[in-house]
Amino acid sequence: MKLRPTPALVVAVLALVVALGGTSYAAAKIGSAQIKNNSVKGKDVKDGSLTGKDVKDGSLTGADVADGSLSPADLAARTCAASDVLVLGSCIDKAATGPSSFAAALTDCNAKGGRLMSWPEYRVLRDQAGITWANGNLSQYEFIDLQTVNGAIVYPSAVDFGGALVGDASAQIFWHRCVTPL
Repeated sequence: MKLRPTPALVVAVLALVVALGGTSYAAAKIGSAQIKNNSVKGKDVKDGSLTGKDVKDGSLTGADVADGSLSPADLAARTCAASDVLVLGSCIDKAATGPSSFAAALTDCNAKGGRLMSWPEYRVLRDQAGITWANGNLSQYEFIDLQTVNGAIVYPSAVDFGGALVGDASAQIFWHRCVTPL
């Protein structure tokens, strides 16, 4: 006597093949283009599966990072942008911007979340490789975050590459570079 599959067995096997095939098809065909923006939540992502490459630069803030989740090694790995150089623990523009007024220089640096460079930063910066001073002219001045006081009046200062200071640069048009936190 020959055993033949019953119609119920044939239907069950066929249903199993279709179900597994559909899941495999979906896994192979659903990608980021098919996922609606902002629809994936933290609970949908496997713990430890995301890396820095998966996150857009500048998209995370301190509020997105749990207290104590970063180690000293994580912080030591930070670097400046390619257009900046690391000087005394901060990132400084390799090339100066300008020329502009002192007020415009302050506005520019503030918009970048930074400030003008200090005298000690200038002293270290001028010895760094790859620095372009005031558009390539070493005798041009750049604003620095050094205030000179004449009586009760405070004036912004500027410095040339060699260290000569302009004590009252408030009415001048000079180059500047911004310092941003690392």
